[in-house]
Amino acid sequence: MVSRHASVTKAPPAVTGQLSHQYRRLLQEQIHAELSQPLTLSEMAGWVNLSPYHFARLFRATFGCAPYQYVQEQRLIRARDHLRQSTTKITAIALACGFNDASQFSRAFKARFGMTPSQCRSGAHSSKSR
Repeated sequence: MVSRHASVTKAPPAVTGQLSHQYRRLLQEQIHAELSQPLTLSEMAGWVNLSPYHFARLFRATFGCAPYQYVQEQRLIRARDHLRQSTTKITAIALACGFNDASQFSRAFKARFGMTPSQCRSGAHSSKSR
């Protein structure tokens, strides 16, 4: 009751544990297998039988980032690999990698890699022709 009405905020408890190696591998495999699908915190927490809150805390302690950030990074890496290795349309790559639309994908890609998906593709093709 005091904490609700006091002006002093209490810091969240420090996370002392991490996910086991078995759960870490399971999560990496499941996330990679389902990158094209929408992934929710609850769904990922269910894979390792934890509450979403506890899962998010342990995930951050284990992987060094939030689950959403990890999934986003894996999607962008997969998309970059597709852009470099295929001539599939950028919109199709975006959808296949779990993005809702090409503009969302382009913004995230440019923020992460400092270039647009089309620049990445043209750079990959020009280096192959050398």
